Amino acid sequence: MTGRANSIIPNSIIIVGGGASGVVLAAHLLKSPNPDLRVTLIERRPHFGQGIAYSTLLSAHVLNVSAAGMSAYADDPGNFWRWLLERGLATPEQAPVYAPRSVYARYLKELPDELEACETGRLRLIREESLSISPSASGVEVALANGTSIVAHLAVLATGHDEEPGRT
Repeated sequence: MTGRANSIIPNSIIIVGGGASGVVLAAHLLKSPNPDLRVTLIERRPHFGQGIAYSTLLSAHVLNVSAAGMSAYADDPGNFWRWLLERGLATPEQAPVYAPRSVYARYLKELPDELEACETGRLRLIREESLSISPSASGVEVALANGTSIVAHLAVLATGHDEEPGRT
């Protein structure tokens, strides 16, 4: 790579892992000025955006940052707060709100759906387990558990950590 790496935008990127980090990365990539950029987001869990951190259903498990400071977009810090207000899940009088993690998971889960709707053909969501990533003639090939594979210029691993970390 040259020192101008920031100007190189590949045409296709696979993100393996559709938890919070994978979903937010996809959202940021799709803000790219490159209309040819295609993003494939692969997640083995039933829902995108949750990951381990936001998969809890207990309302007592709240975010450790107020809703006004949480957002999928660094350039739009009020995005999550507006999302709560638009859905009647908070009122301005309640601020500061420390929303349950499950509510933030719902916010993240809706991001790919919104992106898919407005970025027609630029985002592909796949609910399947990824088995391997190998070099290919045009970049990388990701093999899926269903026997198919996907090829792209780049792949990003956003798989988080094991659900049950090893104990020492």
